[in-house]
Amino acid sequence: MRKEIVVGNNLTVVQDILLKAMDEIHRICEDSGIVYYLIGGSALGAVRHEGFIPWDVDIDIAMHRDDYDRFAEAAEKCSQRGCPIITIKTRESIIDPTRLLVLTMYAL
Repeated sequence: MRKEIVVGNNLTVVQDILLKAMDEIHRICEDSGIVYYLIGGSALGAVRHEGFIPWDVDIDIAMHRDDYDRFAEAAEKCSQRGCPIITIKTRESIIDPTRLLVLTMYAL
């Protein structure tokens, strides 16, 4: 069973954090010429709710494996600037869990 983290019983706080994370992910992808896709609840929320599904607390992203590898390289640079993103290349790092985005990608 998946546990959902709710800060102060207010989903919008979590969604605001996720939106900021998505802005950074989008910036990394744009700067690196990486193509990604919103999938699952994130795609549904974007179309049906013009944002998040009201109860959603994650972002669902997919990209091709070669793009993911390039993203992981770019994310390492982001981590050095204080916005840690855990990828398969950085997951062994010790990072302050209060400033953490765990990114799970689906390979296409």
